[in-house]
Amino acid sequence: MDKRLSKRFDVNADVLSRAGHETSRVTLRDLSPAGCRLSGIEQQIPIGSELQLTLISGLDISGTVRWAKGGDVGMEFSEQLSDAAVKYFTFDDPGAENEFVTLDTFGRRLPPLKASNLPEPANR
Repeated sequence: MDKRLSKRFDVNADVLSRAGHETSRVTLRDLSPAGCRLSGIEQQIPIGSELQLTLISGLDISGTVRWAKGGDVGMEFSEQLSDAAVKYFTFDDPGAENEFVTLDTFGRRLPPLKASNLPEPANR
């Protein structure tokens, strides 16, 4: 039984992850206002650990690891992420069928956003 609080949307974006004193660039694979799935996690992160993410420059969110398997982790956010932030990441998939597709005044899909301007991890 799926216990998620909200629907997740497939995304593919680089974000910064901080666990303790380790900062690394990881890939955001799915996202909802309540949580996300990350891949490319090199260090082992125990279930229940706190993570901080920088999704884009100036947009940070924290949460708790709910599962970890083979370099992927599932994270539940401490506070709900805004719908606008979720929309930002779903714009990159022009074939996506989801409620966050935004159209211009003529009914045309808006173009995808470019990669974010994330700072480099400080400990690399």
